Parts: sequence; structure tokens; C-alpha cells
Amino acid sequence: MRCPKCFGTMYQAEFLRCIQCGWEDYSSDKKDMVIPRPKEFRGDVTVVRYKGTATIHKGVMLAVQCVPPSGKRHLAIYVPECPYCSRDMEPKNMSNKSTKSKYKTGRIYHYHCTEGHVIYLETNATGLTGWMVAGDTIDKRTKKRAQLLYNV
Repeated sequence: MRCPKCFGTMYQAEFLRCIQCGWEDYSSDKKDMVIPRPKEFRGDVTVVRYKGTATIHKGVMLAVQCVPPSGKRHLAIYVPECPYCSRDMEPKNMSNKSTKSKYKTGRIYHYHCTEGHVIYLETNATGLTGWMVAGDTIDKRTKKRAQLLYNV
């Protein structure tokens, strides 16, 4: 479509707008704009920070949805979003048929996505504390605990 004022190219913004002169066509209906709410602003989502040592992930926040207990299930289920491909992740089955490892500081949950990415969520009595990837060490005090985790 061409602009009636300068014959420039029109593009669809809120209204049809000319690229060259900025003329807008208000005769057509306003484009219905649906602004989706970011996942991080939902009430059932917790945003956790990266706790590992890899510099590529420093400052990366991960959105984790908490599905409340229902029916026979007495515990809440965490559903993290994969930091690499933005898909929902599932609990990873370990050799002992458990999805969690227990340590003094809390529990570490293992998750994977359909693309094969693996992350760990760390929790304590107050809730989620952070996320890590394989090979991360948290700090010198917990290095031994982290080595035990990655040998599983």
C-alpha cells in the first residue's frame, strides 16, 4: 500500500503509517493489540538466580512455576523453564528412582528438557534458592558436596 501524501511505503503499526513522512491512516480500525503478561509476573512463578561458577550464566534469572499440591499429591511440583530453549522442563529420573538429592543445606532437584539440557534447582526450608548446571561448584565450603552431586 502506498501513502496518499508522498507515495511512500506504508507499514502496519497501531495504525497504517508511512515510512517516509510519518502520515497515519486513522480511517481504519485500530489494530487489536494483545500484550501478553510476562511469565515472571504471574503469581505462581518464582524467579531464581544462577548460583554456579560459569561466567556465561552470571546474572541469568530462571522462571520456575510452582504447581500446588492436589489430590493424592502432598508436595508442590516445580516446573522450570529451560534457560537454553525456553521449554518447560521435567524431573529427571535418577538411578534410585528419585528426582531429588538430599544434602545438609537442602535438596537439589534434577530437571531436563526434550532437547537434553540438564539443570539443578536448589531448595531449602524457605523455598527455592537458585539453579545450577552440571559441573558447577557453588563455593569452596560446599565444593565437596558439589563433587558428590556430580558423581551421581
